[in-house]
Amino acid sequence: MHTEVRRRIQALLQKDGAAAYLAITPANFFYTSGYHSSFLDLSWRMTGTDMVLVPADPGLEPVMIVSDFLSGAAERSTDIRDIRPYSMWIEARDLDIVASRPNDARPDLRPLRPEQYKHAEIAAIVAGVLEEWKCAGGRIATDLDFMQVETRIHLANACSRATFVDWADAIYKLRSIKHPEEIRRLRNAAIVFDKMLERSFAGIKEGYTLEEMRVECELGAIETFRANPAIGEYQGSWAFNAIGIGDTNRVKNGDVIKVDAGVRLNGYYSDCARVAIFGDPSKEALLVYEALSRASEAAALKLKPGNTMRMVHQVAEQTVRANGLPNYTRGHFGHSIGIDNLVEERPFIGMNDTVLEPGMVVCLELPYYPPSVGEFNIEDMWLITDTGAECLNFVSRDLLVV
Repeated sequence: MHTEVRRRIQALLQKDGAAAYLAITPANFFYTSGYHSSFLDLSWRMTGTDMVLVPADPGLEPVMIVSDFLSGAAERSTDIRDIRPYSMWIEARDLDIVASRPNDARPDLRPLRPEQYKHAEIAAIVAGVLEEWKCAGGRIATDLDFMQVETRIHLANACSRATFVDWADAIYKLRSIKHPEEIRRLRNAAIVFDKMLERSFAGIKEGYTLEEMRVECELGAIETFRANPAIGEYQGSWAFNAIGIGDTNRVKNGDVIKVDAGVRLNGYYSDCARVAIFGDPSKEALLVYEALSRASEAAALKLKPGNTMRMVHQVAEQTVRANGLPNYTRGHFGHSIGIDNLVEERPFIGMNDTVLEPGMVVCLELPYYPPSVGEFNIEDMWLITDTGAECLNFVSRDLLVV
């Protein structure tokens, strides 16, 4: 899959007249290499350390730049053969080196390690690769939109003849059309949400807390993986749940209960939502849910190849307004989904003219958060097919009244 990804990137580079693509974000590092860098996943502060360079010239080999601590793990997880390490503060050499007697003729046995890492060293590796590829003065596409200032400064100093251009939109567009393996992972991630929802909703009772609901969501995911490990590598869950109004977060009669959650499976996320009400629903809650439900159904019918995001957005917003909420407005009604750790990816289902294409996976969501009533959201993952769209979720969209 990742070899095919790099081929697609090379075709775009050649069309754009760029010499190489430098992937620096956690998502794009994984997308181009197939390796999950634990340091990039750990913190946004590490962006600008581990990178992948993809040449436009198919006759050249891609290069992964990764810390010396992770280079062994990277080698076992990627098909990129040229891996170039930079120094980290971590001592991880084996005992035959660390326990050997010092030798004045071997100063390399006691290397001077940085306190953390050095941006200048990493930038110098990038510059060296560009020199080898004879494109040190070329246009280098990168994730400039997400690049930290310090990284940008050091790359500019080390690669003074290169011109770095932002390719964030181009990569997001490329990522929006999924490889069959990506679709498989996203499909499984959606199914795991369904199990999370079933478990969390089954626990609803008076006094049920937001934390209890969060734990039940997590347990639903864990049990699904325990029952079927073949579904993929479970890498955790997330939740944006809500109970009632205010900050009590304990279920009482009439409370609106929202589960908006998902999992990370083999690097790919799910993002789905459903609503329940405990006890006697208020007429306001029923009004809101009916409007959102009708809009969700109407917008889903517009998820077809050739239609634009703008068309889906307009139908969703107009349908909510036509069903009792005439002043309702929202900037987007969903998004692409894949490997971003913020879950929501470009393109968004907003007032833009992005055309829906087969192979896209989008989250169609109809949220509304009236402070006096509670939080609502109906959200499903949809695969755009040659003729329409397939919903990847199986749980009912009907309002659950407990």
